[in-house]
Amino acid sequence: MNERIWRVVSLILSFAMVLCLGGVFIHHRAEGKANEEKLLEYRNSPVVIEENQDAIRAELEELKQKYEEVKKSILPTMDFFVTDLDESMYWNLYPLMNEFGFKGKLVLTHKQFPDLDGKISKEQFNEMLNAGWSYCIGWDSDTDLADRIDSIRPRLEEYSLAMPDTIFDRDRLYTEDMASILTERGFTTVVVSELKKVISDEPVQQSGVTLYHTATTDKLDVGKAMDKRADEGGGCFSLRLRIRDNGDVVFSEAKTRKLFEKIKAMADENRLHLCDQTSVAAYWQNEAAQSEAMLHSLEDAMAQLETQLAQEQTAE
Repeated sequence: MNERIWRVVSLILSFAMVLCLGGVFIHHRAEGKANEEKLLEYRNSPVVIEENQDAIRAELEELKQKYEEVKKSILPTMDFFVTDLDESMYWNLYPLMNEFGFKGKLVLTHKQFPDLDGKISKEQFNEMLNAGWSYCIGWDSDTDLADRIDSIRPRLEEYSLAMPDTIFDRDRLYTEDMASILTERGFTTVVVSELKKVISDEPVQQSGVTLYHTATTDKLDVGKAMDKRADEGGGCFSLRLRIRDNGDVVFSEAKTRKLFEKIKAMADENRLHLCDQTSVAAYWQNEAAQSEAMLHSLEDAMAQLETQLAQEQTAE
């Protein structure tokens, strides 16, 4: 009898507890719904919407600033090509470049080659290579491109020199259909001498060949363009240095020193990249790839913020 009464009491207590818990649940649910409505009302209030919009605009402005900084992050490059191997170059230009820590590329042609009459000696040439200078092949209007390359190969072999990967186009003769001639012979870069082209915006890839321009320093005041380009980011300065032009001396130590001082200052300030160790093409490929990835990331982030801002304005 007592056991039956205890079971009945237990059932009544269990039922009461269920009712109680159900009431609590319903109460909390109603309370939660009321809180959600209050939160939504607060969220959609003009003050909160304006605050959210201001926060998104501020974040968006910060990303846009970073975007502009990344666009400017590729430093303009500086490269030196010496197209005149006159012996006085060794006594004048070479020590001046050493003074500033600059390394140049000696442009070798049939008429500009060590040990020719009035040119630097083989010993002087080797000294410059040992000091960190390099060389490339020059091409001008007096011969076919393929003939020029093939005929100079034996002269390089006499000096135990490998065929370089760069050719200097003195007379602006290169066209894209010549790319196969170069790539078959291991060339990857053409530098075009332009009297009026101060700077290439960036090297151009044409059929596997990198193409960029070089200014002739005794014809142009290159220094005027350097500050502007450093501020804008990117670009390629490649300078053609020479002692004589058609027998006349065109090299000015004072003018060249002034330009070198500016180049050195900009390089020290990290506003200009000297391509004495890394080629222009290699530098651009690396820097452009990193910048492109960063720009895409910033573009995605800005698009998300602009969507959020549009949603805030719609809620208002």
